[in-house]
Amino acid sequence: PLKMWTQCWAYPTSDGISVFFSDTTEQKRIAFELANERKQLESIISKAPAGIAVFRGPTHIFENINDDWVDLVGKREYIGKSYVEAYPELANTDLPKILDDVFQTGIPFVAEAYETLMETTPGFFEKRYYDFSYIRIDDSLGQPYGLFCHALNVRDRVVNERKVTESESRLNLALTTGNIGFWDWNAKTGKVFLSESLMNDWGIDPETFGGTLHACMNRIHSDVRENVWDSIQSSTAHEQ
Repeated sequence: PLKMWTQCWAYPTSDGISVFFSDTTEQKRIAFELANERKQLESIISKAPAGIAVFRGPTHIFENINDDWVDLVGKREYIGKSYVEAYPELANTDLPKILDDVFQTGIPFVAEAYETLMETTPGFFEKRYYDFSYIRIDDSLGQPYGLFCHALNVRDRVVNERKVTESESRLNLALTTGNIGFWDWNAKTGKVFLSESLMNDWGIDPETFGGTLHACMNRIHSDVRENVWDSIQSSTAHEQ
């Protein structure tokens, strides 16, 4: 048997009582589905291995966050606060407008290594880098409800990448100053780095050079090319 829900109203009349019934089965079903969807969303938010927040309405009121979201900056008052109330240091940045645009247009926004200055402790500001995305949430009628945000603190990654870039720049400067030709192949990314001196010696145009291991090997004299290739294979075999 199917479950059915009804509402009834009873009114006294001169002859007795009039009773009116209304079938609310469909409304109950929709309410149940919405409650189930909300429960599933809350489970996803709490278990996600990233900072998750849900904003409600055009002023972006914090409706739900997980523990990882708090870890992105630090403990603050979030629930019931608007985005700029929770993050007053971001009020004059382009982030509030980005939120507005996503809410109004429905076009998601994705950022990588976004740099911003956050107040990590009262009176102390720290430069932070985040990968994040904003996605609009629509209600059952297809109208804008709020925003879903997924964020990661990538400060360590950015700092390490910049250290590598700085090291490569210093190495290139040392090699160029010493007039030493040098090339380096990253087996994981497949990218090849060439010193300016070597590019000059080989007559390479950085704009047109393929930048691959194959392109470099073709530049090596055929008498020693096989020995170089054997050395590369031996080195990569030890790394695996």
